[in-house]
Amino acid sequence: MHLADLQKSSAPALANAQMSLGLAPPVLTLSGLPAMGRAEKIGNELSRLGMDISEHLLAGYSPFLNEIGAIRSCDLLAERNNSSVLIAGIKVALQSPPVRSGRRVLFLTLDDGYGCSDSTFFPDVLESNDYAQTLYSASLFLLRGTTRRTGKRGISIRATGVWDLAIAHDKWQARSNVAI
Repeated sequence: MHLADLQKSSAPALANAQMSLGLAPPVLTLSGLPAMGRAEKIGNELSRLGMDISEHLLAGYSPFLNEIGAIRSCDLLAERNNSSVLIAGIKVALQSPPVRSGRRVLFLTLDDGYGCSDSTFFPDVLESNDYAQTLYSASLFLLRGTTRRTGKRGISIRATGVWDLAIAHDKWQARSNVAI
């Protein structure tokens, strides 16, 4: 119905123009539908456009991430070598290239809206937990690890734990809603 409202609008066409940037949107005759909520708006952007436009997916998790002390990717370079960190992000890439030992090593790249961070999951971590299943089944992550300096402007994370961010957030929210 919202699309039908947009199509009914009499927006002025610009001669010889491909896009109408910087112009006020046309006045819509509303159909009576309530305005889309934040989650519905982002969900529609992702399903229709394949990207989030109005805000980053992690924006809604900010209070939780701030409370638990998660570090933004742009602040990772300020961390010392061998520091324990907690980061969050959207899965950009998960790779498992062949390694000489034949044991599985996973490389995860996360985007948190401030940049990307790279993490490595070695066999000792993957074999002792169900982290591999979490890595393959979720797309939003909360990750614990240890920093490793890889140069003057380079840093990577040796992962020691990973959780589905949505599940961790729901547990935090349930705990926060309990009356004290």
